[in-house]
Amino acid sequence: MPKILVIGDTILDRYLHLLPIKISNEAPVIIQQIINEHVNLGGGANIARNLAALDNEVTYCGLVSKETESLFTRLFAEQKIHAKVYVADGCISVKTRMISNGQQTGRFDSSTHVDEVTILKIQKKLKKYVLENLSKYDCVVISKYLDFFLTTKFINTISLHAKRINIPVILDNRFKDTVQVKNISILKLNYFEFKNLLTHPIQDTETLIFKELKLLRSKLRFDNIIITRASEPTIWINHQNEIQTFGVQSCQVVDATGAGDTFLSVLATYLKKFDLAQCVQLANTACSLVIQKPGTSMIDLHELSEVVGDLVFHNLKDDEWIFKKIANLKNKNKKIVFVNGVFDLLHSGHVELLTKAKALGDVLVIGINSDKSVKKIKGETRPITELADRMQVLSAIKYVDYLIPFDETDASQLLEKIQPDVYAKGADYTLASIVEKAALKYCKEVVFIKTSDRKTTSKIIDFIKKLS
Repeated sequence: MPKILVIGDTILDRYLHLLPIKISNEAPVIIQQIINEHVNLGGGANIARNLAALDNEVTYCGLVSKETESLFTRLFAEQKIHAKVYVADGCISVKTRMISNGQQTGRFDSSTHVDEVTILKIQKKLKKYVLENLSKYDCVVISKYLDFFLTTKFINTISLHAKRINIPVILDNRFKDTVQVKNISILKLNYFEFKNLLTHPIQDTETLIFKELKLLRSKLRFDNIIITRASEPTIWINHQNEIQTFGVQSCQVVDATGAGDTFLSVLATYLKKFDLAQCVQLANTACSLVIQKPGTSMIDLHELSEVVGDLVFHNLKDDEWIFKKIANLKNKNKKIVFVNGVFDLLHSGHVELLTKAKALGDVLVIGINSDKSVKKIKGETRPITELADRMQVLSAIKYVDYLIPFDETDASQLLEKIQPDVYAKGADYTLASIVEKAALKYCKEVVFIKTSDRKTTSKIIDFIKKLS
């Protein structure tokens, strides 16, 4: 699980859901009734929210006001984000969006002002915290939405230290002072922000865009620059001034608000696991999903995996991602069947058991004893085949969906974690003889499966011994 530090400008996203009532007598406007109101983390805090949804371990550093401190504390806790926030009088940044009939009909923002003396004091505290803890993180994301807190001097202090200890820094900056920033691994821009950094207007042709991008990268001397362009291909230029484009999936856009934060979050999540081209492709896919949702939304690993497969769980340990996958399947009302065993010298009796077990539900999960576990139960001469071989053979059976090895002598811990709908055992067992009987309370149902084949691995081993 990657550990990611986000340093950002904290904004509160507020949504007013309205119902049109009638035309006003006071002015030619529609009177609307507020039917619902909710708030989300916004600005740099929304990036932290997106990263947490992708199962990262996230620390967020930023400013809040006395008036909003308790609200932000609750919102960060709900998203399981470790927040290191600093309180500054007057630091109230709120974006209020009005939603009517599913469409955004207006937005008004609060004004924010914090005096320079307070900013310098907080920067000093934050710099001390970051420099003392930076080595704990896999990546740093700096998100500048406002123009008074994250100064170029402050950013450069962090980025230089990160470069010295080989921690990648991703910068997301809405302002022209990007040209004064140094030592950035990846600069992420949207197309408007890119054009804002140019000294002159350009036509929207690929040739001219590429030319200006090469000049910009040479000027900034950043390792990589990535430009997202809504429905147009994403552009990436690397430290050798090589350019690559990535097409975006065509889809119905419901709300593109916050899509850039989703892109950046996916990029940061997989930066140390995949090459940058793969990260950009994943980020593009994530954006195509999130813009089909209303409001400033986010996606999780399960939604992403439904499109690109289980490679998105690459950051998690094998059993960890399987548990998350199973929990998600249960939330979708899929019936989970669990079977456990050694499965040493797989035979027709095993196959019949698994076939009938799968017929009891939608998803078949097998808990398989590790080599260490088998030796504890059956002695030093077992297993005959190692765990990796046993898992490879089982995974080739079409009825098997997930395999989870375990070191314990019984599957009680797995039953507690998975809490299956059906726990399937062979008919030679009874409720009294099941070793895991104390954990049966976690199973909705226990089913004993009768098989026509009475073979056992022990009988096969004894037969081979007689032949020798």
